[in-house]
Amino acid sequence: MTNVEIIQRLKDSGITPESVFYEFESIKYSEEDDQQLEVISLLRDKYDYRSEEYKMASQDYFQFAEQALARVLSQVGGVDIIESVGGHEGDGEHVHIVIYLPAYDIYLKATADYQSYHGVDYWGDWTVVTPKRVEVTVYD
Repeated sequence: MTNVEIIQRLKDSGITPESVFYEFESIKYSEEDDQQLEVISLLRDKYDYRSEEYKMASQDYFQFAEQALARVLSQVGGVDIIESVGGHEGDGEHVHIVIYLPAYDIYLKATADYQSYHGVDYWGDWTVVTPKRVEVTVYD
């Protein structure tokens, strides 16, 4: 499989730079998983947020969401987040994230811009990168 095909497979699976940066909050689950999460959410919202029933339903929701995420990530053989830099107040404007796909032995990077009034804007798609060791001299 070529690098372009691998990146396309990520896109098809809903694994975008934004979804990875925001810890998969905006990932696209399957239609069945989306429906199940909606049902659990509706059931949970029938209870007072301080009740034991609400807490249990919330646990069910997050447990199911983790399973749904695992199903999405398994479509590409898993995703390891190697590095996530910036994207929060006080971190400056530069943002980037690097992931590793063990099934393909490939590293991918996405860069972005952060503004406090707007959040993170990605400049493009995943690009293939290779790890490189660099020696740094520090004077204390």
